[in-house]
Amino acid sequence: MSKETKTLKVMARDEKGHFIKGGLPWNTGTKGVKSSTSGSFKKGDNLGEKHFAWKGELAGYLSKHTWMNRTFGKPSECEGCGATKAKKFEWANISGEYKRERSDWKRLCTSCHMKMDGHAYKMWETRRSLQNV
Repeated sequence: MSKETKTLKVMARDEKGHFIKGGLPWNTGTKGVKSSTSGSFKKGDNLGEKHFAWKGELAGYLSKHTWMNRTFGKPSECEGCGATKAKKFEWANISGEYKRERSDWKRLCTSCHMKMDGHAYKMWETRRSLQNV
């Protein structure tokens, strides 16, 4: 089969415009061939402050926690009680300003994080206010 016949077979269609069964796919012979351009994506070029959507200190709560996990890794030890076998460890903000500095964050287990943030106190305050209604 010559190249011309092969090309005709690839492009062959019936009278309704459907491809004829047994034709060669358009990408025959292109396995492993990659056309690279000078503008192709390079891993790591778009991270952090180089990213077009970088908000810096204006980023939200979830974004800053995600940034902490990516930058400093997931915590595996509690700085409050020293636990290493808790189900979950979290980055807890100390100042409430959510700065992008390691000194403004603590690695805590969920229990210590709730104690630090005063969740139990807030829960009881809410319960008391509902009883008075």
